Amino acid sequence: MASIKPLEILIPAAVIIFVLFLFLWPFEIIGNSMQPAVYGGDYVFISRAASFCGFMNNSDIIVFRYGSEDVVKRLIALPGDHIQIKSGNVFVNGIKLRETYLPDAYTEGEIDTVLKKDEYFLLGDNRSLSHDSRQIGPVKKGMIKGKVLLRFLPVNDFKIF
Repeated sequence: MASIKPLEILIPAAVIIFVLFLFLWPFEIIGNSMQPAVYGGDYVFISRAASFCGFMNNSDIIVFRYGSEDVVKRLIALPGDHIQIKSGNVFVNGIKLRETYLPDAYTEGEIDTVLKKDEYFLLGDNRSLSHDSRQIGPVKKGMIKGKVLLRFLPVNDFKIF
Protein backbone atom coordinates (compact mmCIF):
# COMPACT_ATOMS: atom_id res chain seq x y z
CA MET A 1 0.00 0.00 0.00
CA ALA A 2 1.39 3.38 -1.03
CA SER A 3 1.59 6.08 1.58
CA ILE A 4 -0.17 9.38 0.96
CA LYS A 5 2.01 12.44 1.24
CA PRO A 6 0.58 15.53 2.98
CA LEU A 7 1.03 17.68 -0.14
CA GLU A 8 -1.06 15.23 -2.19
CA ILE A 9 -3.99 16.15 0.04
CA LEU A 10 -3.23 19.79 0.89
CA ILE A 11 -2.73 21.10 -2.65
CA PRO A 12 -6.05 19.79 -4.08
CA ALA A 13 -7.85 20.92 -0.90
CA ALA A 14 -6.35 24.41 -1.20
CA VAL A 15 -7.39 24.61 -4.87
CA ILE A 16 -10.96 23.55 -4.02
CA ILE A 17 -11.21 26.10 -1.18
CA PHE A 18 -9.83 28.85 -3.44
CA VAL A 19 -12.36 28.05 -6.20
CA LEU A 20 -15.22 28.00 -3.68
CA PHE A 21 -14.00 31.29 -2.17
CA LEU A 22 -14.11 32.96 -5.59
CA PHE A 23 -17.17 31.40 -7.21
CA LEU A 24 -19.52 29.77 -4.68
CA TRP A 25 -19.25 31.37 -1.26
CA PRO A 26 -22.28 30.66 0.99
CA PHE A 27 -24.07 33.63 2.52
CA GLU A 28 -27.13 33.92 4.77
CA ILE A 29 -29.64 36.67 3.96
CA ILE A 30 -30.45 38.84 6.97
CA GLY A 31 -33.49 41.10 6.96
CA ASN A 32 -36.41 41.66 4.61
CA SER A 33 -35.27 44.53 2.39
CA MET A 34 -34.92 42.27 -0.68
CA GLN A 35 -38.32 40.56 -0.54
CA PRO A 36 -39.72 38.97 -2.64
CA ALA A 37 -36.44 38.04 -4.44
CA VAL A 38 -34.85 36.68 -1.25
CA TYR A 39 -36.04 36.48 2.34
CA GLY A 40 -34.31 36.69 5.69
CA GLY A 41 -33.00 33.22 6.53
CA ASP A 42 -32.43 32.22 2.89
CA TYR A 43 -28.98 30.91 1.99
CA VAL A 44 -27.38 31.92 -1.28
CA PHE A 45 -24.08 31.42 -3.05
CA ILE A 46 -22.21 34.55 -4.08
CA SER A 47 -19.46 34.95 -6.66
CA ARG A 48 -16.63 37.07 -5.35
CA ALA A 49 -14.95 36.80 -8.76
CA ALA A 50 -17.85 38.70 -10.35
CA SER A 51 -17.12 41.75 -8.21
CA PHE A 52 -13.32 41.48 -8.58
CA CYS A 53 -13.59 41.28 -12.37
CA GLY A 54 -16.46 43.74 -12.76
CA PHE A 55 -18.95 41.18 -14.10
CA MET A 56 -21.94 42.93 -12.59
CA ASN A 57 -24.93 44.30 -14.45
CA ASN A 58 -28.00 46.34 -13.64
CA SER A 59 -30.56 44.29 -11.71
CA ASP A 60 -27.97 41.85 -10.28
CA ILE A 61 -28.32 41.18 -6.55
CA ILE A 62 -25.16 42.26 -4.74
CA VAL A 63 -23.65 41.69 -1.29
CA PHE A 64 -21.62 44.58 0.10
CA ARG A 65 -20.05 45.60 3.38
CA TYR A 66 -21.61 48.59 5.12
CA GLY A 67 -20.11 49.40 8.49
CA SER A 68 -19.88 46.10 10.34
CA GLU A 69 -22.61 44.35 8.35
CA ASP A 70 -22.89 42.52 5.05
CA VAL A 71 -25.91 43.88 3.19
CA VAL A 72 -27.84 42.59 0.15
CA LYS A 73 -29.35 44.97 -2.42
CA ARG A 74 -30.09 45.18 -6.15
CA LEU A 75 -27.64 46.90 -8.48
CA ILE A 76 -29.46 49.76 -10.19
CA ALA A 77 -26.70 51.90 -11.74
CA LEU A 78 -23.04 51.43 -12.69
CA PRO A 79 -20.05 53.79 -12.60
CA GLY A 80 -20.60 56.80 -14.86
CA ASP A 81 -24.40 56.35 -14.96
CA HIS A 82 -26.75 59.26 -14.32
CA ILE A 83 -29.28 58.11 -11.70
CA GLN A 84 -32.53 59.95 -10.98
CA ILE A 85 -35.40 59.16 -8.69
CA LYS A 86 -38.38 61.44 -9.21
CA SER A 87 -42.14 61.11 -8.92
CA GLY A 88 -41.76 57.57 -7.60
CA ASN A 89 -39.81 56.36 -10.65
CA VAL A 90 -36.17 55.39 -11.16
CA PHE A 91 -34.30 56.60 -14.25
CA VAL A 92 -30.84 55.53 -15.39
CA ASN A 93 -29.28 57.69 -18.11
CA GLY A 94 -32.69 59.23 -18.78
CA ILE A 95 -34.47 55.89 -19.29
CA LYS A 96 -37.18 54.83 -16.85
CA LEU A 97 -36.37 51.43 -15.35
CA ARG A 98 -38.85 48.62 -15.90
CA GLU A 99 -38.48 46.90 -12.54
CA THR A 100 -40.50 43.76 -13.19
CA TYR A 101 -39.00 42.13 -10.08
CA LEU A 102 -40.89 44.60 -7.83
CA PRO A 103 -44.45 44.01 -6.61
CA ASP A 104 -44.82 47.79 -6.23
CA ALA A 105 -42.55 49.86 -8.44
CA TYR A 106 -42.97 53.08 -6.45
CA THR A 107 -39.65 54.44 -5.13
CA GLU A 108 -39.63 57.17 -2.49
CA GLY A 109 -37.11 59.97 -2.56
CA GLU A 110 -35.60 62.48 -4.93
CA ILE A 111 -32.11 61.76 -6.32
CA ASP A 112 -30.22 63.29 -9.24
CA THR A 113 -26.54 62.35 -9.45
CA VAL A 114 -23.86 60.98 -11.74
CA LEU A 115 -21.86 58.08 -10.32
CA LYS A 116 -18.07 58.32 -10.15
CA LYS A 117 -15.83 55.68 -11.73
CA ASP A 118 -15.84 53.43 -8.65
CA GLU A 119 -19.44 53.97 -7.46
CA TYR A 120 -22.55 51.80 -7.72
CA PHE A 121 -26.15 52.67 -6.86
CA LEU A 122 -28.04 49.93 -4.97
CA LEU A 123 -31.68 49.69 -3.90
CA GLY A 124 -33.61 47.09 -1.93
CA ASP A 125 -36.60 45.44 -3.63
CA ASN A 126 -38.75 46.04 -0.56
CA ARG A 127 -38.29 49.78 -0.97
CA SER A 128 -40.40 50.90 1.99
CA LEU A 129 -38.17 48.90 4.41
CA SER A 130 -34.85 49.24 2.65
CA HIS A 131 -31.91 51.31 3.88
CA ASP A 132 -29.97 51.69 0.63
CA SER A 133 -28.18 54.17 -1.66
CA ARG A 134 -31.04 56.63 -1.20
CA GLN A 135 -29.85 57.10 2.38
CA ILE A 136 -26.20 55.97 2.43
CA GLY A 137 -25.21 57.21 -1.01
CA PRO A 138 -23.41 55.28 -3.73
CA VAL A 139 -21.45 52.18 -2.76
CA LYS A 140 -17.72 52.08 -3.57
CA LYS A 141 -16.43 49.10 -5.56
CA GLY A 142 -14.15 48.09 -2.68
CA MET A 143 -17.21 47.58 -0.44
CA ILE A 144 -18.76 44.99 -2.81
CA LYS A 145 -18.18 41.40 -1.71
CA GLY A 146 -19.93 39.55 -4.50
CA LYS A 147 -22.86 38.90 -6.77
CA VAL A 148 -25.66 36.52 -5.74
CA LEU A 149 -25.73 33.56 -8.13
CA LEU A 150 -28.32 31.24 -6.65
CA ARG A 151 -30.47 30.50 -3.62
CA PHE A 152 -29.88 26.95 -2.31
CA LEU A 153 -31.85 27.02 0.96
CA PRO A 154 -34.67 26.52 1.54
CA VAL A 155 -34.41 23.68 -0.98
CA ASN A 156 -38.00 24.09 -2.17
CA ASP A 157 -37.18 27.71 -3.19
CA PHE A 158 -34.00 26.93 -5.16
CA LYS A 159 -33.46 29.71 -7.70
CA ILE A 160 -30.73 30.83 -10.10
CA PHE A 161 -30.40 34.62 -10.40
